[in-house]
Amino acid sequence: MSYVFDGTSSEADWLNSCLMKVFRAFQEDVDKMVKAQLDETFKNLALPVVTLQLSSFSIGHSAPWLMHLELLPSRSDRDIQLRCRLRWVADGNMIVKILAKAGPVSLTASVANLEIEFPAWIQLRLQSEGEPLLTAFQLAATDNPTIKFALSLGDMDLSTIPGVEE
Repeated sequence: MSYVFDGTSSEADWLNSCLMKVFRAFQEDVDKMVKAQLDETFKNLALPVVTLQLSSFSIGHSAPWLMHLELLPSRSDRDIQLRCRLRWVADGNMIVKILAKAGPVSLTASVANLEIEFPAWIQLRLQSEGEPLLTAFQLAATDNPTIKFALSLGDMDLSTIPGVEE
């Protein structure tokens, strides 16, 4: 048997409030983790003409929130499994330097106003005794995400070009 919360109930509000508190407490750690992953990704890109360098990155202070929660059955009393819709409107930004490999040409690209929404499966594993209370967290997208963002190159807003934003 599964339990469904419509995203407007007090259960969803309570969980989203907890998520907001946890996100704000670990926001700097999440920033560092995502920045390190992006740095590694940019370093491993095999682009023939340019290299990408992450100048600055901030995930912002807005926490993701969960909608249409469904508590799924699990085999263990220590596991909590949810199916939901996750939405995140990031108020941070990312600035990337685009450097030409064969000359002194460099451009600056900026990504801001990032919005991500996708159906998700979440699993939490609770500690049987002692601390920490939570020993594992898993998140998986169950379908392709909808992603919107503002992209600019120098002073030119590339988001106005059809097909770039989504």
